[in-house]
This record gives sequence, structure tokens and C-alpha cells, in this order.
Amino acid sequence: NDFDDENGGFGTRPKFPQPVNFNFLLTHAALTHQAKGKADIAKLSIDMTQLTLKKMSLGGINDQLGKGFHRYSTDDLWHVPHFEKMLYDQGQIAVVLAETYSITKDELIGQTLRDLISYVEHDLRHSKHGGFYCAEDADSLPTKNDTKKKEGAFYAWTYDELYKLLPENHADIFCYYYQCKKNGNVDPMQDPHDELKNQNVLITDGNHQATVDKFQLKNITELKEILSACHKILLNYRNENRPRPHRDEKFLASWNGLMISGLARAACVLQESKYTQLAEQAINFIRTYLIDSSTKRLLRACYIDQKIHEIEYTELKVNGFLDDYAFVIQACIDLYETNLNEDLLIFAYDLQKQQDEFFWDSNKNRYFNTDGKDASIILRLSEDHDGAEPAPNAVSALNLLRLGHYFNDSSLHDRLQLLFKSYTRQLSKMPMTMPTMIRCFEMYTQGMNEIIIQSSNPEEIIQYIQTSYVPNKIIINLNKKTDHKLMQYNKELTSFIDDKTNEHTRIFLCRNFQCQLPVSSLKEFKEKFDPLILTY
Repeated sequence: NDFDDENGGFGTRPKFPQPVNFNFLLTHAALTHQAKGKADIAKLSIDMTQLTLKKMSLGGINDQLGKGFHRYSTDDLWHVPHFEKMLYDQGQIAVVLAETYSITKDELIGQTLRDLISYVEHDLRHSKHGGFYCAEDADSLPTKNDTKKKEGAFYAWTYDELYKLLPENHADIFCYYYQCKKNGNVDPMQDPHDELKNQNVLITDGNHQATVDKFQLKNITELKEILSACHKILLNYRNENRPRPHRDEKFLASWNGLMISGLARAACVLQESKYTQLAEQAINFIRTYLIDSSTKRLLRACYIDQKIHEIEYTELKVNGFLDDYAFVIQACIDLYETNLNEDLLIFAYDLQKQQDEFFWDSNKNRYFNTDGKDASIILRLSEDHDGAEPAPNAVSALNLLRLGHYFNDSSLHDRLQLLFKSYTRQLSKMPMTMPTMIRCFEMYTQGMNEIIIQSSNPEEIIQYIQTSYVPNKIIINLNKKTDHKLMQYNKELTSFIDDKTNEHTRIFLCRNFQCQLPVSSLKEFKEKFDPLILTY
């Protein structure tokens, strides 16, 4: 009842993206779409997600020139945003865009995903070391000669500016398509301080044909060429003449983890190796600069020295919080499922052991937010609800579920069961506040699909799996050419090795460690796996 059927999203203004809700909707749809009477609900879940992402993509909350999503919308239409850009939003939205694209193959959603990553790569990434900065501010100086910052000054345009910068015939088309007006298109109710008076925030309904018809253009291709030329002119002017908003050049382990997950999922569904490389460089950044060399503990943050532009720390290094551990562990698992580098799983497993040691509350059977060895912390709290970021305990539950299957470690699943039991009351009384924990519980009760591949040429099989949306899956590649470090931990994997058939293909599909007979071709595997895939 809280969903906006016309504009997408939940609730009324201010309207936040809330990726956690859409992750839940897609997971629920995937796990139940085969059940009797559930197909319509699964379709509705996809429709809600797709509508929201498309409306956001076309709205002012998405920077139509430089790309990347702003913090939230001050109206119901995703039009006038609070202009701050946060790394944690980019990472989470990237995941939802990727999952939705894998289901719908919607080109607008796919392009928005590519644009988001392009923004992060160029404007929120340290080009030398590969880590991601935290944010860009909402306000900035309108011109180099101004002394007072204004919200949205970097992003909004007056009508006269547009006509001065663009060829007149192009300006007419651009202003029509992006709903720009002579007196500005910002509702005064969304601008209480008059910072956007007479300004235009770009928004479109995406109806190319209406613009083609109005201006009697040849076709949509011609319109797109005109809009692209206008984008280039305005973006160049903006970058060269307007002071950029201040960038928070801090590197948080937690937010880097969220962005790595977004890159990993995008790399899978788009089969784009560049995104894998960006994610790998960011993980290497964490392992190089956010692991304390003496204690091997994960650190909370590091910074850029503004004089020499190298990495620095506060005088006393701050150990990672629960969200740092949970989100980095999740990132390692997600990236492993992209490049199948088992070192990532082992790194995640080691971090999970640290997390269990330093954060577990043995009385309440859940994780504290902070380290119990820090004497300066008087009261240790535990976060229950999803918010702008998913609750670290819920992400930890997902990590325990996935790592427990990869390592065949019953102690992780035992801890997961304790975690579920500790949240029984909250889940029954306030489920809407805990979509990530519910996602995990659904995956746990449905069971995990373990895919084990033994093939000398597994690439086509892996691509098929990676581009399909089945959230409750793990994938293990037992190519003999690979050094199987995971097998040193999960001895059960040795039973799947058959040296005599190594040059041939064997694919096992298992559910909770109970395996069907192997198949020897992708075609046969598809017959078993296709029914699990959520499609549209």
C-alpha cells in the first residue's frame, strides 16, 4: 500500500531510493515464482522495481549530464534532489540495477548502470590506488568569483544559460525534452531558500517519439545525436567553468565494500571485464591500506594527504566496525562469484573469524556494532533495522549462509541459526524494517543451489550462470588447471574430482549438499537450472 504506482518508490516526499526493499522484492520473486499462485506476485515485484529504477533514471535524482545518483528526492517525482552524492548509494543502486537488468534486459536500466559506474570511476575513485572516496557535497560556488555556496549550483541551469550555450534549434529540442522553462522548473515548495529560483533541474519522461514528432525530426536516432551533442557542450562548460562540489576524500572500508559488490554484480550481468578489474583493484586497496600490518585487523578508514596525495591515517588507527567487516566480506564473496579467485573466499573466511571473535554477543546471539576490546566504548549497541545502508547483522547473516556452504562449515550455519532466533520477535512484529534479514531467511529456508563445474572449458557455462538471476546459488569451478585452495578447507570437494573425465564436462547441481547426477553439457544443465531462473 505504500508503493507509488505512478512514480515508483515507497512513501511520499522526501523519497529515498531504498535499494534494500527492491533487493528483497527480487529475491522473494525468484524464490517463489514457481510456486502455485505466486507467478503474479513475482511479476508485480519485478514491475515495482523496474518502474522505480526507470523513473529514477529519468529524473533529477540522476545527474543527467555527469551521471551518478543524488541522495534523495524532495518531491514525489524524483525531480528535485538533495544534491549530495554518496558512495554507499552508488554501490547499492548498482546492485539493484544489475539484478533487474539480468531479469528484464531493459536497455535503459542497463545504460543507467554503465553510466553510474562511469561516474564512480571518474569522480569517486583514486586513480592510482583504486580505492573509492566517500561523497561529493550538495552545495558549491555558482562561479569561480562567488564566495557563497548554493545547493545544486553545479547541476542546475537557467533557461538563458541553455540558449546561450546551445545552438538555438538544439536548445529548443533540449529544453522540450528535459522540461526546462524560462522561469525555471523547480517548484518553490521544494526550494524554501530560493537557491534554485529560476533554475532548471533536468528531468524527462523518456518519450523520444513525442520530441521527434514535435520538431519533425527524421527519427529517434537523430534526436539522440542532438541530445548527445548538447550533453557534451553543457558537461564541458560545467566542468571548466563551475567549481566542483567538495569531495570527501576519505576511504571507508564499509562503503568501498558496497561499491565492490555493485561492480561485481555489474561485471557478471553485463559480462564487462573492466568492471571486474575495478573491483579487484578496490579489494587490493583494502588489503593494502585497510588491513593493519601488525594486527591483521580490518581498519575503519584511511585518507589522502592533500600535500603529497598519498594514503595516510589518523594518529591512532581505528579498527573496523561491524559494518566494515560485513560489507567487505560480502564484497569478497560477490567478487569471487565474478572472477572465481578462491583467494577472495579465503580472505572473507578469515575476516569472518575475526568478526565472530570481536563482535559476537554471546548473550543475545547477534553482533555488536563495535569491538569489545575497545575500552573507550562504554555502551555497545547492536543495529537491527535496514536504513540508508543494510543492517550489518543482516548482511552478516547472508555472509554466514554463503560462506557456510562454500567451506562446508557447520559452525557458521549454527551461528546463523542463533542469529535468526535472536531476531524472531522483531521479524514477526516489524518485518518491513528488516527486508535484508528476511531475504536471508527466505534463502535459508528455500535452500542454496550449489553448482560445481569440472570442465576444461567452463567459460560458456560460467557466463550462463553469472547472467542468470538465482540469488540462492553458489558456484565452484573445479578446473584441474586451477590451484584449488578452497579444497583444503572443504574436503567434500575432493569427491567431485574425476581425473579420468577431466577433459570432458561434468556439472553438478546440488541443493543443501544433496547432489543430482552430473550432466555433461550446458544444454543438459540448462534443463535443470532454467526453472530456477527469474525471468520476465
